[in-house]
Amino acid sequence: MDYINGNKQAWEEAFENRLPGWGEDNAEKLASQTLPFFDQDVIAEL
Repeated sequence: MDYINGNKQAWEEAFENRLPGWGEDNAEKLASQTLPFFDQDVIAEL
């Protein structure tokens, strides 16, 4: 149960401290890129 409570606290803290605009372009990235969340160097290695 400590793991669940600790994980919940971590998620709550992350959302309280996120930057304005964080994640707003995710839908656009998913629709327009083949590998939207990979760094260009990683894509080149693939």
